[in-house]
Formats: sequence, C-alpha cells, structure tokens
Amino acid sequence: MYLFGYLTNPLDYEAFQDEVWKPMDREEICSPANLGILYRPILSSPKYMKGFFSQLDMVCWSKEQISIIVQMFFFGIALTLLYLPLPDKYGRKLALLFLSPALALSFSMALYGQNSWVKAIGYLINGAASGRYSVCLSMCIESSESKYGALASTIIFAIDVSSFFLTCVFLRFVSSDAF
Repeated sequence: MYLFGYLTNPLDYEAFQDEVWKPMDREEICSPANLGILYRPILSSPKYMKGFFSQLDMVCWSKEQISIIVQMFFFGIALTLLYLPLPDKYGRKLALLFLSPALALSFSMALYGQNSWVKAIGYLINGAASGRYSVCLSMCIESSESKYGALASTIIFAIDVSSFFLTCVFLRFVSSDAF
C-alpha cells in the first residue's frame, strides 16, 4: 500500500528558493515560515519511484492523519464478518458478482482519489470486499476433487503472494522506474 511506504520511507524533496531548487526536508517545507512554498520530490533520489507519486499532497500531514486512512482498510476487513455467512445462504456466484465490482471501485478510489475522504472510503471498501478472496477459495476447494482441494488453494495463494514478492524484488533491485 502506498500509504505504508509514505509513512515508513518519506521522499526527499527540493524547494524553489532564491530562483533555484534546493534540497529541503519535510519539516522545513511544512514550517509556517515556508507556507505556500513551491516544492517537489527529488527525481534522482533512490527513494523516488517514477509513476508512484500521489497527486494528493500529503507532505505536511501528520503520521496520525495518514494512519487513519490506512486503518480504514483493516476496519473494512473487520466488516467482512457481517456478510461472511451470506455466500453460503445466497450462493457464492452472487457474492462474487457483488464483491468483484466493489473491489474494482475501491482500487480506483484508493489510487485516484483527490482527497483524504475518497481515499479512506476506497480503503474501507477494499478491506470489506477482500472477503471475495475467501469466497473464491471456497469455490475452488468445492469444485476440486476432495484430495486436491487443499493443493489447489495452496497454489492460488502461492501465485497471489509471488506476484507481490516479485514486484517488490523488481522495483528494489532491477528498476524503480518501471512505471
């Protein structure tokens, strides 16, 4: 999640002062003396990943403000407990038909939201719609022969986890300008 990275590995910045761009840390940018100063991330910094910079200006937000948005995802996961029995009652296909578009909507809101509330609601929906994964696994186990159900779900998890792992390895060791 982008916001976790923003909390743990803040970007390096430069500000426009005296007709030149000068390195400036977050505290200086956010100080009352520099209110309204023009700044940008340093593109040559090893912390910067091309295409991975949010248009939502969070530089002067406190860690608590950013953490609230991140916590919305986990609150959404807790909400899955409310509808957990519904796929068994109404069918897994119906659950997937409802949760898949909700998940797509949440990705769009979290990625492209231009204010904190849109991003927070996007993360909330994302967490709540993540129950879709357990529905998929249940369908996979039920549609497989009993002796292969566990193997099939393990393969699905391995592929899912490996995509995140390989993306992180690529961005860290191959090219941070992949996007």
